[in-house]
Amino acid sequence: MHFWASWLKTAAVKLAAGQDVEATLAIGAALLAPRSRRKLYRDAAALIGLPHHLSVHPGGMVISPGPMHNLVPTIMAAKGVLTTQFDLESVEQMGLVKIDLLGIRGLTVLGDVAESIVAAQSSSPPAPTARLAILEAIPQDDPTVSALLQRGGTIGCFQIESPGMRATLREIHAANIDDLMVALALYRPGPLTGGLKDAFVRRHLGRETPAYQHPALQPLLADTYGVILYQEQVLRIAHFKPGALVINISLRRGDKSGGLLDAD
Repeated sequence: MHFWASWLKTAAVKLAAGQDVEATLAIGAALLAPRSRRKLYRDAAALIGLPHHLSVHPGGMVISPGPMHNLVPTIMAAKGVLTTQFDLESVEQMGLVKIDLLGIRGLTVLGDVAESIVAAQSSSPPAPTARLAILEAIPQDDPTVSALLQRGGTIGCFQIESPGMRATLREIHAANIDDLMVALALYRPGPLTGGLKDAFVRRHLGRETPAYQHPALQPLLADTYGVILYQEQVLRIAHFKPGALVINISLRRGDKSGGLLDAD
């Protein structure tokens, strides 16, 4: 049984990697010559790629108009949290609302720093809005910060401390908040695998002339040099497509490929 478990794991890895697993499956079918073993093989192969354990989103919350168990199957997770047995797509198809409420430790750090500054500046109890005033007073065009971004010296900064993100900041010569937003949008699976990142960098640095697939797209994509970079751009482009339904537009938000404007 250990051999077959190892073999099935190998087939699963090849399948997940998009490799040709037919040869592996043929070998398994040949080795499992007896009819009973062939059935065992078929049943085991059918399990490849299926969920095999319960997972809980750390910040996912599902909102329902009434008791949740009346609408979808539920189960109590190991941490004592009631969860749905449906994934996010199935939950949406049932008409429920799923939102992500994520806590960012970096915001707590900012709040603590602002509170320390307020305490150092005044001996009296600070006003409730004092910390926000400290944060809002931070200049957005600080040359020291701009130089820090341009050289990718952002280790310890939320979302922009990974090697790939720091390399992206250096590539686009990031110097302000707008450049920072661009870098965050570029360093995602879609732009990275679709070649959009490289095209944007070339055009941003003046090495390539911006190009638009249709003249009507120029006012929508001028800020990003003809590259579809933000989900808002996807929605605005889909809005111009005759007969586009709101639900179809919503489903396309994550698709920034060349087939975006193809007919349904």
